[in-house]
Amino acid sequence: MKKRKISTWYAFALIVTIVFLGLLPQTVHADTGPKPSIDLEVTGAPDDYYIALLGKKNYGQRGENSRLKVDAVTEQKVEDYLKDFQYDGWEFYESPLGDNLFRRNETGEYRFWYRVPNPFRVILIDMNGEVHLSDVLHQWEYNAECAFDFSTGALIEHNAGAIVKRILVILGSYVITLVIELLVLNGFYPLKKKNLFWFLLANTVTNIPLNVYLLHSHLGFELLFVWILLELLVVFVEGCMYAFGMTDDKGKKSEGKAFCYSTLANVLSALAGILIQLIYYSFS
Repeated sequence: MKKRKISTWYAFALIVTIVFLGLLPQTVHADTGPKPSIDLEVTGAPDDYYIALLGKKNYGQRGENSRLKVDAVTEQKVEDYLKDFQYDGWEFYESPLGDNLFRRNETGEYRFWYRVPNPFRVILIDMNGEVHLSDVLHQWEYNAECAFDFSTGALIEHNAGAIVKRILVILGSYVITLVIELLVLNGFYPLKKKNLFWFLLANTVTNIPLNVYLLHSHLGFELLFVWILLELLVVFVEGCMYAFGMTDDKGKKSEGKAFCYSTLANVLSALAGILIQLIYYSFS
């Protein structure tokens, strides 16, 4: 009866926390957290030009395509042209914070941010008034580093380095979690094959998906509540698995010991995980 009460209280606490955290973010309306961005490098372009982004509208094309020509190129003429521009359902991306139209600079590098379109195209207007459109690109990274080759119209994203870094962070978090929780395990259970099997299985099915989600999530301040919820879920799932599979020196199972171990081990590994996440984002 005592064992059943322990698991019942854990389940009750988890359900209450899910309801509480599910309702709390609904009261947060501030525009907080990181914003998607596009760092664009332009190569092979004319000596002078204007450059902007196009976004695909859900309602598709409205009327005829715009003429790919601007008469008497000036900044005002270009702005007026872009505001009325549409081509096969593509329209000018207007950021609410500005910085959505650039004149050529020496580096050929431009930064677009705050709810950038995805997918998107690049529109380049040279000083002769000719309008050039790039290929279509579906942004994969939240903060994408892209390159536009004017000579070919090719638009690509450089994400190989980010993928490798993300994989290393996930594997690093997994290994550190195993080391920390294995040390804690030694104080609760004997390190025999059966216990080690459940230990590895539980951490594999919880730790890796959790870190994949955290690295791909960009909720801003709300992520703290989601993270706490997920950690509680991990504690509960691992506690159930340990209670089902782990035994002490006498071959007995203990639900109370399983949940106590799961709680302590995950608190310690979560603190290490926070440190890893902070280090990752500080170098991102």
